Amino acid sequence: MDTRFILPTSNVFERLFSVAGYALGDRRGRMLLSNFEEQIFLHINKELWGIEDVRDMLKLDREAQTQE
Repeated sequence: MDTRFILPTSNVFERLFSVAGYALGDRRGRMLLSNFEEQIFLHINKELWGIEDVRDMLKLDREAQTQE
C-alpha cells in the first residue's frame, strides 16, 4: 500500500476527538446531547471567553429568573 498520499490528521482535530472521548466516557454517559455540544464548543473556543463572561451570563440569568 502506498502511504505517501495519506494526509496527516490535524492536531486540532486530534485534541477535539480526545476531549470528546473523555466527555462521553462512562462518567458522563447520561449527558444530554445538547449539553455535550455546549461543553465541547466552550472547550474548543476557550480563548474567546473568560470568567467575566461567565459572571455576566450568570447575572443575566438571575435577573431573568427574578422577573418571571
